Amino acid sequence: MKWKIGLLGAVMLMMIELLGGGGQSAVAKPNSVPNGVYYKDKVLVLMYHEISDNPKVKSIISPKLFNDQLEAIVNRGFRVISMDDYVAFMLDHKPVPNNAVLLTFDDGYESFYTEVYPILKKWRLTATNFVIVSSIDNPKHVGRPKLSWEQMKEMKAGGMSFFNHTFDSHQYGPYNAKGDMKPVLSKRLYLKDYNRIETKEEFTLRVTKDLALSERMLRQKLGNTYGVLAFPYGAYRPEVIQVAKKTDIPLMFTVNAGINTRADRIGYRLNAGNQKMNPDKLIQLMKHQGRRQDIRPMTPYSMLPTV
Repeated sequence: MKWKIGLLGAVMLMMIELLGGGGQSAVAKPNSVPNGVYYKDKVLVLMYHEISDNPKVKSIISPKLFNDQLEAIVNRGFRVISMDDYVAFMLDHKPVPNNAVLLTFDDGYESFYTEVYPILKKWRLTATNFVIVSSIDNPKHVGRPKLSWEQMKEMKAGGMSFFNHTFDSHQYGPYNAKGDMKPVLSKRLYLKDYNRIETKEEFTLRVTKDLALSERMLRQKLGNTYGVLAFPYGAYRPEVIQVAKKTDIPLMFTVNAGINTRADRIGYRLNAGNQKMNPDKLIQLMKHQGRRQDIRPMTPYSMLPTV
């Protein structure tokens, strides 16, 4: 009789645990994964732009939010890698850790030095900034302050990296006589003086000069040994890809959400630089992208038909 009572008690205890009443030994929550691995042999790339106190634009986030995001990323089992690690993974078939994450910034704002860099050092993490080369140390530049070569040299010595966001193609230009505007890497531009659209050859030459100049300056000033390009606005024509490859830029990034395998030489990026992207929301989205790679919304520019 005693063994029946003991067996009954054991069964009741198991039922309590299954229903969640057994403390830490309760059934795993829906969001948990075995061994904390959300994805493997892939890299999730996060995209940011500007960091500023009391931001008024949703694409600019505060230093506190950025710090809180990094804290969540580190504490939830994600592993931040460098651009060197990413390139070795993509081109040399080197391994990356499970839940690998690459941090990227666009446009080369000075806040990367004044706000971002101290936070990254605090967490012992690294990040890449894609800079508009014509804006560096340019006294004629208007708008938000940009990085200097000296600031970038200092940060590169501290583990950061800087790559190509074009020399001066981060802008819109007219593509017809009416003056309608599109990103200049996504369209053959309208030449007002000649009352026509530039030819495919003229477009290719324009892009070649831009990327070659920016790439040459990055290598001369910073000692870069390889090229990586982030398309301004995520917008490009097919010819741009060929030009980039001929300019010794084998890897590129757009702004489309997704996760990267070795086959994704035009990399996907997840926009984390949004005021509404609180740490919990970001982590859930990162887990989602790691396990649902089929969901990859495309921006209209990257799918533009040729003219």
